[in-house]
Amino acid sequence: MVRDAGAMELETAEAQAALSGEGRTWLRARCEAMRVIETHPDGIWAGCQMAARMHSGERGWSVNRLYKMHRAWCAGDGVWAPRSWELLVDRAREGGHWLACAAEDALPMSFLEFWRGLVERHQRNTAQAHRELRQIWRTHVDSLGRSYEKLPGYDRWPVVYGKTGLPFGWSVYNLMRFIPNTFELRLGRIGQAAATELRPAVFTTRVGIKIGQYYLFDDHEANMKCYFPGSPAMRPRGFFALDLASACCFAWGMKPTRWDATEEKKKALTEKDMMWLVVEVLVNHGWREDTKTTLIVEHGTAAIRPDFEARILAATGGMVVVGRSGFLGGNQLDHLFPGRDRGNYRFKAALESWFNALDNHLQMLPGQVGLDRLTCPEETHGRVRAADALAKQIEQTTPEIGAQARMPVATWWETLDFAAEKIRQLNERTEHDLEGWDAAGNIAREWRPAQTVPWMAIDSLEAMPEAQRAAMQTWLQGAPDLLRIRKLSPGEVWQRGKRELRRLPSALVGQLLPPDMGHKLKVRGGLLTCEERERMPGKLRYLATTQGGGGVPAQRLSEGREVLMFVDPANPARALCYTADDDRRFIGAVQQWEQPCRSDVEGVKRQQGAQAHWEAEERRDAQRRGQTEALENELRAVQNERLLAGKTAEEGREAERLRDQAEAALEAGMRT
Repeated sequence: MVRDAGAMELETAEAQAALSGEGRTWLRARCEAMRVIETHPDGIWAGCQMAARMHSGERGWSVNRLYKMHRAWCAGDGVWAPRSWELLVDRAREGGHWLACAAEDALPMSFLEFWRGLVERHQRNTAQAHRELRQIWRTHVDSLGRSYEKLPGYDRWPVVYGKTGLPFGWSVYNLMRFIPNTFELRLGRIGQAAATELRPAVFTTRVGIKIGQYYLFDDHEANMKCYFPGSPAMRPRGFFALDLASACCFAWGMKPTRWDATEEKKKALTEKDMMWLVVEVLVNHGWREDTKTTLIVEHGTAAIRPDFEARILAATGGMVVVGRSGFLGGNQLDHLFPGRDRGNYRFKAALESWFNALDNHLQMLPGQVGLDRLTCPEETHGRVRAADALAKQIEQTTPEIGAQARMPVATWWETLDFAAEKIRQLNERTEHDLEGWDAAGNIAREWRPAQTVPWMAIDSLEAMPEAQRAAMQTWLQGAPDLLRIRKLSPGEVWQRGKRELRRLPSALVGQLLPPDMGHKLKVRGGLLTCEERERMPGKLRYLATTQGGGGVPAQRLSEGREVLMFVDPANPARALCYTADDDRRFIGAVQQWEQPCRSDVEGVKRQQGAQAHWEAEERRDAQRRGQTEALENELRAVQNERLLAGKTAEEGREAERLRDQAEAALEAGMRT
């Protein structure tokens, strides 16, 4: 039974989007020819002759060609049903474009979903997914041994189409058109964290943010190796704090990575180090009281746990809060196992980009490891091995000889000094393109009366007398090279707004930090002695004399007194002392007792002077108390001398006056 011409014309119209204009004309002509052949009263051959006469002289319209076309149209080809208009398309004229579009309509949607799932399960290579599909089609079993009765979307196993050796539309070139998009591929093959990198970014600006409103914290591992006594050469790590408004790294601390032979693992940064950095920020720099201050942290090492957060809120009256990024990872899809959670690095993108600038500035240090193992300089391997071998030899010598050895890599102290200088340069740079800088008003207008004179702020011009200012402005209008607008450095912006911050009193540090972060010590020989092996070799000694301030007077700690002392790892030259009981009352700050090199004559003399000063202070009270007794002895000697010499009464009264003076001095000495 033949379909009527109206239905064929309607179906032809639906295919016009995939066919060229000439192809649509040919399709309509062939549909009309099939109608003539099917409806001719004298049979199929006569209908073919009549259709050929309608296109007499045209190529492709011979009687034999029409007869074969009619037979193929009635039989179908295993993809399209018999008498389908798709069988009449001139494929030689339309090429692979129409065939691909036709295949999209011919391939069942459920099969395409099955194919996309197969691609997602092949994490490394899509071509292997096509091989897996061919294996399933040929053997009805996949590589894992799962059997298939049929493929989704097919009532029976599809047959070979043409010369491809595959079902229609199953070529690798055609199926590649139906693989998942890039987001779906990342989501299925890797996970949610990788897929979220393709999302449209959410852009924010620093315009409108105040200094100290947002502090960004994170840890970073330098792309180089250095030497620390007692450990092989390893990459140092550090915590860094960046003010978002000024892009200034105003607080930081680095720590050597050490190898613990007992536990057989690396020891680097800990959450206690992070606590110290937060305390340093609050004590030495402060927070805002108008808009509050938000500490942007992560969930890993640079984290602030709820108990520490509660102590910060209590100490600052709720004016310092903690902001944490969300997690990337988790359940990528409902049918898959969950992945490992990790922090969202975009939450602190300003600090992450600053780390890149820091690594660029540290490139001159030897022992670079590159961005990854593929970009690591080859000579680093031999350099590090030579450094480790030399370190073992140094351990067998005296400290004096070891201090003079030249390591193939930078020492820890050289690295620390170099990093400090580079961080200072980053904070003082004016050639930058920081986001929203000009709009935030972080620019300076400057002038100079001549090219040989240093630049001055425009305010100095405004402060001149009116007549002098008018003359200078007239002069500057004709010399544009004497005026400029420059970008402020991050350090300048930070210092300009730092005055608005309120600092945490040192007396409250003991309430923020847990007791196990301090040292319970007793005064021995006028000193407090402790060890910080994870940060620096040797012992740390502090003079047991506190400095005044914070509502407590300066005092000398008595011999044998027990205190709880906190040593700031970023500033070990100063430590904070508290009572060793549960109250942890603030006693005061103590200064480090220096230990100069024996060959440092000036340093030794300086310490000897400090020793003499301490001894003089200790002798002062005893000397004051002994002065009254000395006066008493002197008076007694005078009286005895005058008595034996037979002096007059007037001279005796003189002796009494001396005695009264001695008694007055004695009473005054007792009161003080």
